[in-house]
Amino acid sequence: MRAVFLMITVTCVCAAQSVIVNLKDLTERIEQSPTAALYLARATEFLRLGDTQLAIGDYSDAIRLGKNEPSADAFTGRGIAYIALQQFSPAIDDFTHSIQLKPDAVLPYLERGFAYAQTGNVQLAITDFDTVLDREPSNDRALEQRAAAWAKLGDPKKAIADFTRALEISPDDFGLHLARANQYAAMGKPKEALADRDRAVLLKPEYAETHLARADSYLQLGMSAEEMTDRDETIHLAPDWPEAWLARGRSFFLRGEYPYALRDLNKVLELKPDDPEAKLLLVRTLEAVERAEANPPAATPPAATPPTATPPAEPQPEVAVAVAKTESDAAAHHQAGLDFLNRARYPEAITELSEAIRLQPRFPLALNARGFVYYLMKNYPRAIADFDRAISQDATYVNAYHNRALAKLAVGDTQGSALDSAKERELIEKARKPAN
Repeated sequence: MRAVFLMITVTCVCAAQSVIVNLKDLTERIEQSPTAALYLARATEFLRLGDTQLAIGDYSDAIRLGKNEPSADAFTGRGIAYIALQQFSPAIDDFTHSIQLKPDAVLPYLERGFAYAQTGNVQLAITDFDTVLDREPSNDRALEQRAAAWAKLGDPKKAIADFTRALEISPDDFGLHLARANQYAAMGKPKEALADRDRAVLLKPEYAETHLARADSYLQLGMSAEEMTDRDETIHLAPDWPEAWLARGRSFFLRGEYPYALRDLNKVLELKPDDPEAKLLLVRTLEAVERAEANPPAATPPAATPPTATPPAEPQPEVAVAVAKTESDAAAHHQAGLDFLNRARYPEAITELSEAIRLQPRFPLALNARGFVYYLMKNYPRAIADFDRAISQDATYVNAYHNRALAKLAVGDTQGSALDSAKERELIEKARKPAN
């Protein structure tokens, strides 16, 4: 193994020295007689070394000197350099110029598609990836990036189809297995997600990310022992990774093991003091501890005496009886959904809670519960939609604001999350004030 490492190191050093020699030679030739071709060659060497700004300068000189016959390669190279600097708009402009000059090329379409996706123009990105795949059906990078674009558009079926095609080309790419697993999880297919995550762990057992992902599948399937084993292994492999501690703290919270949750959440904030989800979850955990201390379990009551005979009820209109039965059935399905949620059996919880909502559409408790299940399944758009409906039915529903704040945070809506957290605090303070 050491010999292999030394061979790789020597190869890398030799390659770097070769680039430096090339740069010296190119610089001397440019000083003697600058041409577009020489600037293009030196820009490519700068890009290989990671000297992005110098590469952009040389690509620009190549474009300037070759203005009568501008080079598509120079525009493509400069666009790639702009992407390295996360300057996506000028990158898109350069790839477009390159395509105009060389419409049969593949690389500028692929790179422009990536840049479009980074700027939120997902449909335009897909169009570019379609072009690449029309010309190169086995381009695994285009398949992977189009799959990611479908995922952004909320179409997991198409995303899975592309990830599957990419895996046929690169079956041992653990990242593709993890990405496809996320889409299976979004579709409510935890067993399929677990199979991909198992494969990812097998391929990269030393990567904390693979164990973190598999733990999420175990959580969804209610496999508590296996889940916590992976949570522990994630922290063992990456003890300074805040997300590892946050995930285990979240699981302890859901299991009602609040002291362990507090320990892990405090560790998150030690590593990442401004982590908003850890702060919100810490507040919720402390509130749960407060409630538990204020309401200890009641002593077992004595056996009840047999009930006295109940007089016959007054006859009620049939409509009222039907409504009462519907509400009773809805409440039963709601409770069944909560039971499944507490056992981390999420697909069954969704089924029961959805039936409760069907029977009683104005049921904010069930909507909030289903939204929280979707949140745990990382299906954040559906979670937010359910929290929205719950709040529209009960504008003072504190827990729905809290949960929506978490879901909005997960999709990057920090402003919306902060507003919901502020509303949550406002309602809590209002409830604490004595009525006049």
